[in-house]
Order: sequence, then C-alpha cells, then structure tokens
Amino acid sequence: TYIWGVGSTHQITATTPQKDAQGNTWVFQSWDDKVTAPSRTLTMPAGADVNGYGLVALYTSQANLTVGSTLAGQVVTVDGSPCTTPCSITRSVGTQVHVSAPALVSVSGSSRQNFLGWSTGTGAPVAGDWIATLNASSTSITATYRLMNSLTTAAKPSSGAKWSISPASADGFYDSQTQVTVAVTARPGYRFSSWAGDLSGSAPSGSLSMSMPHNVVAQFRMVPRIAPRGVSNGAGSAQQTGVAPGSVASIFGSTLAATTAVGPASPLVQTLADVTVH
Repeated sequence: TYIWGVGSTHQITATTPQKDAQGNTWVFQSWDDKVTAPSRTLTMPAGADVNGYGLVALYTSQANLTVGSTLAGQVVTVDGSPCTTPCSITRSVGTQVHVSAPALVSVSGSSRQNFLGWSTGTGAPVAGDWIATLNASSTSITATYRLMNSLTTAAKPSSGAKWSISPASADGFYDSQTQVTVAVTARPGYRFSSWAGDLSGSAPSGSLSMSMPHNVVAQFRMVPRIAPRGVSNGAGSAQQTGVAPGSVASIFGSTLAATTAVGPASPLVQTLADVTVH
C-alpha cells in the first residue's frame, strides 16, 4: 500500500519468475486490468483520492521437468529442441511435453548403448518417447541405456563350420549381462580342430559372458570325404547305384589325397599318392 498524489506517475514491476514458500515456481501472466507487460508506468487517476486505486498481478504456476540419463551428458530432444542431460525444463502446469532420446549411442565399433526407455522416478523403463502433461510441480525422468557388446565368429577354412549360437542375435550384439553359448558342427570334408581368439580347447562348443566384446575362431582341418553316391561304375553312369565284384569303379570325393596324382592307364596301380582303396 502506497500513498500517492493524484496525477503522480510511478513505475511498477511484477518480478517474474519467482518461487513461493514451498519452492514452487510462478511466472507473471498479466495485471487484472488486462495489461500483459510485467513492467508498466502508472499515473494515479482522478478520484483515486476518494476511492483509492488497486492493481493485482496475476501469476501462473509452473511445472519443472528434470531430464536425466544413465549416460552422462547425453543429448536428448525436448519439444524438438536439444537438451544435454541432466537438464531442467520449466513449463506451465497442464502443458504437454514430448521428450525423445537416440535409440543407439555408439561407444566403439564393437560396443554401443541401446535405449531401453524412460524411467519416471524409480519406475521401470518404458520404451518409446516420453509424452505427458505436466501436472505436478516437479517431475523427474531418466533415459535408461544398456551396454551392448559384439560377438564376431569366423571359421578357418571359412567353409568348414555350421554355427549354432544361443541366444541368437540379429546383428551380433548382446546385452552385456548375457551368457552366450557358441557351438560348431563340422561340414562334410572337415573335422573340428580347436578354438582360437576368446575361446580355447578342442571341444566344439563353449560359453562366453558378453560383459565385453568377443571374437572367436573355429579351426578345422580337411579330412577325406566320399561324396553321396560317390562310388559308381567306372564305365559311366548306370541305373544301378552299386558296383559289381571285380569291375572297375570310380570314387568321387574331396581331400582323398594330400596331392594331385595321376597313375598309369595300364596296369592300374593299387596305391597312388599314399592312398590305397580296399
């Protein structure tokens, strides 16, 4: 309350924003005579010496949204604008806010962080963007990420292995808390020898904890193999799949000898390049 003379001019300012005793934030909306500027010049009107004169500053309560991330300094988007976590956003109570985070954050070529979802308070993460109306004076959300590491596999020779990996992964990346079982089956003409890389031993299977990136190599050696229906009449194809006793037969396969050798046409030898057929 002030005592001012009629016709005198004064400067009035409504401080904005400001906090109440409970720590809630308020921003200026307008004066009760519809003037929307928080600062104004007022000249005391005629008649104010009889009736007095009053003004009321109208304020709107504000909601504070705190956005965090399990990755320090991660940039997220709030209503289309970048926000480096942790950050605070102030909006009028009742305002809808749209917050999004990157689905993947690369750590290296073999590790990355996958976005699991938004956690509100101590709740479990919920996948997708966080879209909500701010009704409480204070709300906290956290972008929750999970470390993913890659598992790379190779076979030497490359054609020697049939892989079985459990659990399966579409792109070779696994949650860092996952235990993965790796097994190989030798393809025809090969025999498993041993592991190299992050697995060892001669057993064709092993287990890995994906708390870090892993690389495994299955090593094979080639072994003699006769192809399906690989034994046939030496004179050419026939309807019968067998061969008669005492006849000339041809055997087709792979790795039947260490080297390529051609024997004499006649007489046929019984041993050639250290290979004997019984």
